[in-house]
Amino acid sequence: MDLIELILDETKQESGVNAISLVYKPAIKMPFIALSEQKEYKMQEVDAKRRILMGAVLVPEQPIFRKDPKDPDKGYYIFFSKETISRVSELFQKNSYQNETTEEHKTKLSGNTIVETWIKEHDIHDKSRMHGIDAPVGSWIVSMKCEDDETYQKALKGELTGFSIEGFFADKMQIKQSEEQSEDERIYNEILRILKDDDAK
Repeated sequence: MDLIELILDETKQESGVNAISLVYKPAIKMPFIALSEQKEYKMQEVDAKRRILMGAVLVPEQPIFRKDPKDPDKGYYIFFSKETISRVSELFQKNSYQNETTEEHKTKLSGNTIVETWIKEHDIHDKSRMHGIDAPVGSWIVSMKCEDDETYQKALKGELTGFSIEGFFADKMQIKQSEEQSEDERIYNEILRILKDDDAK
């Protein structure tokens, strides 16, 4: 089965993540946690009032299965590198998508905001570990404030368990083919220019 690396094509303005969806079955297989559920922390009541969900959004080098839209009986795996994940998280902030959230990639939600976002840089000394999130180094972690009560209650009941991304990416093979085509066009145009110069002489 094919394993395809997804990358950013920054020649296209829409490239990257433009929303974060709350889903029942996250493709990265890592659930978020509701900080109010963490009984061992002294600030439990504060956390309960804050309505914060924290979890991984993207995990580096993790194969994610995707069905082929042209042939439902076939599928392939995609993955993201640490470098791509880091750049994706930067563009998400830069483009001010912190309030763009959906449920199951279908229903647009309001009242939810990404209040923290970071790349895990150390396996032990990272805020995510303090809250029991066992994501590898290079993972993109977010904290989402849920002022939308219905969404937050679904998370507490286990009807929504994790984060999933929405966005536009290219695969490495497509970019390589595009670059090769561009190089072929450059060579072709150069040959045409030389032939025209020769004809002019």
